[in-house]
Amino acid sequence: MKVAIFFALAAVFVAAEACKDGERFMAPDGCNKCVCIKGKAACTKMWCPPRKSLRCKNGETFIASDGCNKCKCIGGKAACTKMRCPPKKVKRDAEECEPDTVWKKDCNVCLCTDEGTAVCTTMECF
Repeated sequence: MKVAIFFALAAVFVAAEACKDGERFMAPDGCNKCVCIKGKAACTKMWCPPRKSLRCKNGETFIASDGCNKCKCIGGKAACTKMRCPPKKVKRDAEECEPDTVWKKDCNVCLCTDEGTAVCTTMECF
């Protein structure tokens, strides 16, 4: 059985959005991260700081912080595309788990898919 690890700073919640198993993407808030499990988006639910307008020079173009969307500076503010980014590779380590179980691992939360794949948050524990 394999462990799929994704980075998070808080608990995991499952969103109603349909997706392809294993797909990774940013949540609509642009702050939390999601991974698709059994056709549903399991997303981190961390506190997101208020979004500040990104100041830039008119006409300037650049890649957004998600690494795949493009931005253009219009009127001193960034106007960015909001496409779903392609899935990223998932780090996998061997760990056995019972399908459909949820457990805590130190300060992190893990859940096990029907296929026996564990998906865990990777918060820094203090």
